[in-house]
Amino acid sequence: MPGFRLTQGAFYLSTGIWLGALIMLVIAAVATFDTVRVHEPILQAAPYNAPELADRGDAILAGAIVGRVLRGLMAVQLLCAATACAALAIEHARYGDQLVAGGRNAASRLRAGLVLVPTLIIALNLAWIGPTVWEQRSVMYDVSAAAEDRHRARVAFDRYHALSERTHGVAGLLLAGAILIAPFAVRRPGPTDHGSPA
Repeated sequence: MPGFRLTQGAFYLSTGIWLGALIMLVIAAVATFDTVRVHEPILQAAPYNAPELADRGDAILAGAIVGRVLRGLMAVQLLCAATACAALAIEHARYGDQLVAGGRNAASRLRAGLVLVPTLIIALNLAWIGPTVWEQRSVMYDVSAAAEDRHRARVAFDRYHALSERTHGVAGLLLAGAILIAPFAVRRPGPTDHGSPA
């Protein structure tokens, strides 16, 4: 059934790219911080060129680079999430006969949940965690702000940054689970699907 196979392909392609994007985010972050730290950059753009931030140049630059990478990968994740969810919806709506128990078995439900939760994580990061990280970062490096405000911003930044890392890690693990469980949701073709053996 070409339509069902195309839908299956779209599911695997989107979830595979999505998982790959999360893995590349980790690799890019580690490589960026390590590389920038070695080169010990001196920032010249305000407000990061303030003398008080001279010893934070590597962290500021690396964080800005990783932040831009994260924004780009977030667009990829959104596209992949929309494609994966659409593929699941089409499967259940049009090709239920190709799924085990019409898509009402444990594997199908688990697969759907393992895709839905990372989709919600994207929304959470876009609407709350990500903006909060950048807001606290701007205060943290604002040399005109009171030291107490900057300290509070640093504490909040560390907390939300750690939350962002954990949610991305959870999303990656759930997507890997969705990919691994997917074959168990599809009905194995029997002799009647391909004709009786000669």
